[in-house]
Amino acid sequence: MLYSWDLVPEIWITDFRDSHTDHTDTSRLCREVVHYKWRAVMLAQLTLFPLGKLSGMSADIAKVVDLIEKNGLPYQLTGMGTLIEGEWDEVIELVSACRKAMLEENERIYMVLKVDDQPGKTGKLTGKVDSVESRLGRPVKK
Repeated sequence: MLYSWDLVPEIWITDFRDSHTDHTDTSRLCREVVHYKWRAVMLAQLTLFPLGKLSGMSADIAKVVDLIEKNGLPYQLTGMGTLIEGEWDEVIELVSACRKAMLEENERIYMVLKVDDQPGKTGKLTGKVDSVESRLGRPVKK
C-alpha cells in the first residue's frame, strides 16, 4: 500500500563529539541523527488549449508539455489532458507557468484543472491503473 506522505531524502548528520574529546577515541565516535521532511502528494489533471483555432493546436500544446517535462514532476500525457503528480504548491506553480506560456501566443485559452487531493495516498499517477488491472487480473490497453 502506498501512503500520502513520502519521505523526502533530506538527511542531516549531527556530530555529538565535543571539542574537548580526543576524536581518535573509537568509543566516542559521532552518532548519526536522521531528520525526515514529509510531503503530501496530489494528482492533478490539466486540460489547456487555445480558443479560436479550428486546427493546428499541437504546436501550442507541445510547448506546454515541454515546460511540464522540464519541470521534473511526474506526469502522463493523455488525449484529453495531462496528469501531474506533486505537492499543491509545485503543481499550482507549474499550472501557472503553463497558462502564461499558452497566453504568450494566444489571446484566449481554455483551461480545466481537476485535483484529487486525498491525504494518505501517493503513487496515484500509476496506482489507480494498477488497481484496476489487479481487479481485472490482466493489463489494460495503454
